[in-house]
Amino acid sequence: MLRIYGSAFYKNIKIYLVFNILCVCVLLIALGFATDLRNCDARFAYSICQRFFSASGIIMLTTIFAPEQKENIGETIFSKVVPNRIIYLMRFIMGGLSLCGIALIFFRLLIFMGGSFDFGKYYAHSLATTFFLGSLGMAGSRLSGNVYVGYLLAFGFYIFEFFATGFLADYFHIFTLRSDDNSIYPVLVGAVIFFIISFVKKCDIA
Repeated sequence: MLRIYGSAFYKNIKIYLVFNILCVCVLLIALGFATDLRNCDARFAYSICQRFFSASGIIMLTTIFAPEQKENIGETIFSKVVPNRIIYLMRFIMGGLSLCGIALIFFRLLIFMGGSFDFGKYYAHSLATTFFLGSLGMAGSRLSGNVYVGYLLAFGFYIFEFFATGFLADYFHIFTLRSDDNSIYPVLVGAVIFFIISFVKKCDIA
């Protein structure tokens, strides 16, 4: 049994994880070429860490259900040997840990280059936003059956947040560093809700 699950883990590294990590790394490298990341203060770090890095959650998590669209991969996913709920949970854990690791390295690098911001606070708030957007993309992909709809929904909400005013801006916004520390909790709750919707429905265990 361990050999079977190990094989499934290895296959999903190839079909899901590697390409998405490369995309996130390219995004961050492009940012490094586009702007000077040295000596960033708290205001600039907010733009880089939460407003920019959070888009990587959309890239990493929205595609959790995408590989099944290929027939040969779909047969593997829905085989009776490895339950499909395990496959999807495995991918989510892979993607989540990868995002945590990349954020840790990237934020520490900013501090190493002279950044002056609260690492713990920025790390926690940025990951909350990242997982919210990624889970929103997952839910959109699941409910529509199309990964592009998931991208459209998540990126649409992401862009909308830059211009949000009125009720939404007062009571719920994903860029929590511009508000008090407690604003992180609704974002985390939203991420969990979207995860449950996409995971339970996709795995047919509702």
